[in-house]
Amino acid sequence: MKKLFLILSLLFIPVFVQAAPVGPAHRTTKAVTLINNQDLTASRTATVAIDLTKGFAVWVLYINHTNTAATALAMTCTGSHDNNVTKYVIQSCSVSSGVCTSDDASWSKTVSGNKNWPWRVNILGYRDAQCVFTDTAGGAADFITVKSALVTQ
Repeated sequence: MKKLFLILSLLFIPVFVQAAPVGPAHRTTKAVTLINNQDLTASRTATVAIDLTKGFAVWVLYINHTNTAATALAMTCTGSHDNNVTKYVIQSCSVSSGVCTSDDASWSKTVSGNKNWPWRVNILGYRDAQCVFTDTAGGAADFITVKSALVTQ
């Protein structure tokens, strides 16, 4: 009976060991509103200061677009090391045969009707980041709200 108990208890040990997390979980800040229901008669800008000691790597922008006439919404972003005085256009990299072709990163979405979606921006290494939103064929009847959160690697 003791041997049976010992064998059964050993069978459950690997299950508990495997259930332990491997490495730290991602941490995220609480979402805050950066642009609050503003019309799109002009471009709108969202800005964030990044605490490098926290290890944030991704800036998630939650877009709420109230659409009447716009056909597309676009976002371009810059990163900075000096409170957005010097702006560096965030890059995307497509790799072919081991060579990275660097392009200015941009986000664009065709819109029809009201929509909500997130866009993720790699901000690893920047102290500050800024994204500018513009629409196509919209204007005073189209509105945008942007909330954002920072996420660790």
